[in-house]
Amino acid sequence: MYLEERPLDEIVEEGCRMLRKHPDKIPCIIEPGSSETPAMDRRKWLFPRNVTVGGLLTVIRRHTTLKPDQACFVFIGNSLPKSSDSMEEIYDCHRHRETGLLFIKYSLERTYG
Repeated sequence: MYLEERPLDEIVEEGCRMLRKHPDKIPCIIEPGSSETPAMDRRKWLFPRNVTVGGLLTVIRRHTTLKPDQACFVFIGNSLPKSSDSMEEIYDCHRHRETGLLFIKYSLERTYG
């Protein structure tokens, strides 16, 4: 979605600017995986390199209107990372080569109990 909304050269410049300004952070674009998934209050994020996927899920839950009975799943590069993976490991493998950004999708599943 984010890549489709703006020209690629504009996004590349934005990614370069974020990396120059914050070389110790991981620049991320976080978006809902479907139209039924509630959107976060913003899409652009900077994460410390040592944050885990579990920490990312906590941020997503805090910035959406998820109900307690909804499970949240993160997809990066069409795969489901382990919650113990660090953002630095994921960034090294899955960052967008042209923009330098890490694109993350999240999706919900109803749970019971």
